[in-house]
Amino acid sequence: MKHLLYAFLLIPSLCFSQSIRWDDPLVINESTAIGHTRPKVGINKAGNPVVMWGKSNNLGVYVSTLNGTAFSSPLKVTPNGVNAFVQSWAGPGMDVLGDNVFVSFKSQPENAGFVYVVKSSDGGKTFGDTVRVSNNNWSRFPEVAVLPNGNPVVTFMDFDPNFKDPRYVVSVSKDGGKSFQQTVNASEKAPGEACDCCPGFIMADSKHIVILFRNNDDDLRDIWASISTDGGATFELAKDIDQTNWMIGGCPSTGAEAIIVGDSLVSTWMSGASGNSMINIGTSKLSDLSVGMNAEITPDVINGNQNYPKIVGDDKLMAVTWQEVANSSRNVNLALSVKGPLGLQSFTPIQVNVNDKGVQQSPDIAYDGTYLHLVWQDLTAQKLMYRRGKVSLTAKVDPIKEVPFTIFPNPSSDQINIQLENSQFKFTGFSLIDITGRIVDITPEVRNTNILLNVNQLHSGTYFVLMQIDGYWFNSVVQVK
Repeated sequence: MKHLLYAFLLIPSLCFSQSIRWDDPLVINESTAIGHTRPKVGINKAGNPVVMWGKSNNLGVYVSTLNGTAFSSPLKVTPNGVNAFVQSWAGPGMDVLGDNVFVSFKSQPENAGFVYVVKSSDGGKTFGDTVRVSNNNWSRFPEVAVLPNGNPVVTFMDFDPNFKDPRYVVSVSKDGGKSFQQTVNASEKAPGEACDCCPGFIMADSKHIVILFRNNDDDLRDIWASISTDGGATFELAKDIDQTNWMIGGCPSTGAEAIIVGDSLVSTWMSGASGNSMINIGTSKLSDLSVGMNAEITPDVINGNQNYPKIVGDDKLMAVTWQEVANSSRNVNLALSVKGPLGLQSFTPIQVNVNDKGVQQSPDIAYDGTYLHLVWQDLTAQKLMYRRGKVSLTAKVDPIKEVPFTIFPNPSSDQINIQLENSQFKFTGFSLIDITGRIVDITPEVRNTNILLNVNQLHSGTYFVLMQIDGYWFNSVVQVK
């Protein structure tokens, strides 16, 4: 039996395009007395960006909030006499949920200081006293995430004395950040040891606590994910989610970031496995961390490299920003997609910084559903910069709003036929993706208005059909039995 269906764009159900209307950049801080190193940005309950940064080398940590058209006077959140680890490639962490703002930092020196957290309950206007997280002096790279119930969870690299046996541990607070429980080893499932100079990442939702870290298995330095589904008590699920297989005898000093979209983890990281430092995107199922897509999302850079990617997004839009060096120029770039991770591969990067002279580096990004908020360091001008872009997701006014077609038989164990009902449209591209997000190696017979799939070699299950019709991408679902 044939079923008349209507093609729809991959995300969401209508054909959408994206555009950005940029505001002029703002200077957050230009005082060299308090620095501008490795900024982080989050959005508070009022919808205002909260920006945290440090002063290198290894000095204070500061926070400022946008109020209308200007940022507030920087507030120092580290106690007098206490210095924090602050470098351009690693340093304090921050997460914002509602009016709860948590900043994590490692006090110096590394072999004697501890990991601390400071909290704001008013959206970043004021901060309380430091709360110690670690019991061990030998530690580095703390990062913090806020659970939906308002409790913070912190990951950091822990060592035996003299920086032996590097591992990523996690500590959870049950009382809103007033105290922290005993640490749990979250990287023990990985062979070898954690890459001892590579920062980690942590994120959380109501069901998962996820950490990402770069592992070191006899110089194989892939990105691993480790997941807890019991509130941080155990991390039983851990897998290598990076298929680049980067063998490097040195330490790359860079980690990974991720977002959760539906039942998938979408991650980004830098790898030099292909010969140059390139930005990669990968997808993994949250249930078992099986790997789907793994791909470089940006073109090769002549006489340059890319590093320190950050990712934000949801089921409608994804954005990745990174630091790019090309022909002796260092800039902050951005890629967008309304087609999920696959769309990031074909997007021509946007340069975020207006001033393209000198060194622009260490970007971070937040997304509130309407605006992208980006911060970065202008190293040459000695300024901390902010720029906001309004993202418009608009339905395209185009004859291809609804494309009638039939898929038959569906399900099938042999052949599946996809037939356009109107000869004014033509197939111009095709991909088949399995439930994990992996592109299936299959060569269909594609004619102008007809696609024939031989599926007798495929495992039974659900597959997503991506069809390009007159240059527009649409999708549907087929079942193989």
